[in-house]
Amino acid sequence: MKQVHVFLFFFAIAFLADNTIYAQLPGEGDVLNYRLAGFTAPKDDKATGYVFEISEYDLNDKGDIVTKELFSQRSDSNRTIVMLPEFDKGYMWRAGYLNEKGKVKHTTPYYHFRTGKYSTIDTSLFRLKIIDSAKHHKDLFIVMDFISVIFDMNGKPVWYLPDIPLVKDKNLQMRDLKPTKDHTFTATTNFGAFEMDYSGKVLWRAPNDGKVNGDTMEYYHHEFTKLDNGNYMVASLEYVMRRVPDGIEIKPETLTKDYLEERDGHYYKKITAGNLIEYNKKKEVVWSWRSVDHFTDDDFFRKRALNGLNTDMHLNAFDFDEKNKVIYMSFRNTNEIVKIAYPSGKILNRYGDIWINDSTLSDKRMFYGQHCVRKSDNGRLYMFNNNSNPMLLMSGPERMKSVSKVSVFEEDSSKSGLKKVWEFTCDIDTFAEAHGGAGGSVEELPDGCLLVSMGSASRIFIVDPKKKLVWNVLPQSGDANNNWYPLGQYRATYLTREELEKFIFNKF
Repeated sequence: MKQVHVFLFFFAIAFLADNTIYAQLPGEGDVLNYRLAGFTAPKDDKATGYVFEISEYDLNDKGDIVTKELFSQRSDSNRTIVMLPEFDKGYMWRAGYLNEKGKVKHTTPYYHFRTGKYSTIDTSLFRLKIIDSAKHHKDLFIVMDFISVIFDMNGKPVWYLPDIPLVKDKNLQMRDLKPTKDHTFTATTNFGAFEMDYSGKVLWRAPNDGKVNGDTMEYYHHEFTKLDNGNYMVASLEYVMRRVPDGIEIKPETLTKDYLEERDGHYYKKITAGNLIEYNKKKEVVWSWRSVDHFTDDDFFRKRALNGLNTDMHLNAFDFDEKNKVIYMSFRNTNEIVKIAYPSGKILNRYGDIWINDSTLSDKRMFYGQHCVRKSDNGRLYMFNNNSNPMLLMSGPERMKSVSKVSVFEEDSSKSGLKKVWEFTCDIDTFAEAHGGAGGSVEELPDGCLLVSMGSASRIFIVDPKKKLVWNVLPQSGDANNNWYPLGQYRATYLTREELEKFIFNKF
């Protein structure tokens, strides 16, 4: 019987004096995957206002309910938003209805719910170690993929992606988790591309049916974005057997290892080609772009002194400038940004080379192994330059001599097509490696500061336009012996408090 006291009403229905039935949220017995929670009381058109009372509750050793009042918050509407103190806690709430004199004329029953418990928000297993605390941006929230958690600027989790049937292990596979303008989240995995609401409910799922690449699936990867027009764009792959150009030496012992076949006296190599696909809400392909239609053997077959034959240009990011109808794509292994026209798909420019003069090409590049190209509203191109120059990334202690950089460019009429206007080197301190290795991202904040994730280097920071570090944290994972290890990220993005609040009621 004592459990009945805890769950007084199992169904989320409230009856007001006029016998009209309204839903209320959180409902009796709900479990929330967030601490920034929205409360909705049954509406009473005769009420002049509402007061929300929220308390913690628990059972003591005798099984009696023990409560602790937390908030009493007034609202002009039947909704309010509250930051709950902790995950894995029991809470109870009710709403009071105010009369013309501002007095409570009647209240709802108490409704009981909990905040969830999950490994990714267990701060003994995962944490953001604060090196430099934020003096500004205190209303900012950081969205981290892989573990799929949103943290406040003090490193405290406020949201997590609950168990949903997306991948076998979402904590290892989830990539590019980011907010949309429709107040939802998108993410991609090795098995699909998804849009989700604040509670983790899947709203849309890409078909992954191989209609573009002719395979059994599209092999989505790296980036998935909901466009301003409501469509979806995702990076994908296709595998193609392509004849190896004459003059490239092939060693017989590498045939199986390098996916090579010999036919009619010629060698054929399995290459990996990056594609882009745009779907509408009905999951129909409305546009696509295939690398094999636009690149030549000179692009797909490149000799690299350290890594042998490179036949994967490795599309690792894209950004669609819908206003100007151009798409920027980052190809890591060729160290270039490719700009194409939309919808024709025509290549407009390829950025990355440095020209000594109008006729001589330098043996250097503007960037190496770059990741996460972004076109800002001010027309600039932002990228995380991993600086993965294969001639510098030797094995052993020499590997990390190449420091990653945050680079900002403007397009111009020069031979290179780009002019570097700002750069920040990532050799910040000794707490983490200065080389990002794989992954990484950069996002411009509303005040012009840049939010940077260094990917596998396991560092996230904010730097202002004057190159002053204003926030600096290390994502880490821990073990049972309280040892902490770098927790590499793929990307990180952000939400303001105002933006995040819009997600809360968007799911209803």
